[in-house]
Amino acid sequence: MIHKRRNNRINKYIFNQFTYFIVGVIVLILVLFPLSEKIAKQYRLNQEIGELNKEVARLEGKNSDFKNIIGYLESDEFAEEEARMNLNLKKEGEEVVIIKTKNDNMKKIAAKHNKQQLTGTKNPGNWWNYFLK
Repeated sequence: MIHKRRNNRINKYIFNQFTYFIVGVIVLILVLFPLSEKIAKQYRLNQEIGELNKEVARLEGKNSDFKNIIGYLESDEFAEEEARMNLNLKKEGEEVVIIKTKNDNMKKIAAKHNKQQLTGTKNPGNWWNYFLK
């Protein structure tokens, strides 16, 4: 009989609703911690993927711009323009007109001034040459 009472008390505590509740909360906590970590990690990965997709789009745009520039640099139009500007070439039947600007005169004055400095003319002599010549 004593053994039966003891079993009855043990069964009463083991199969109690409160015991099930406590065990359920512990299991729930043990499941939720790893789950929350995985959800947070997934969120960070999605953020990083979004940033990388934006960077890919930006780099593809730059790549497209570079392809356009390369296409222009390989074109006959660019070759003709460079030949005219840098090599002073012209097409048949064209006439070239050279327009002198103030910059050309300033370059000549600067070259003359540099030449005088190299020859060793003193400062008063430079002023004399500047105003009277």
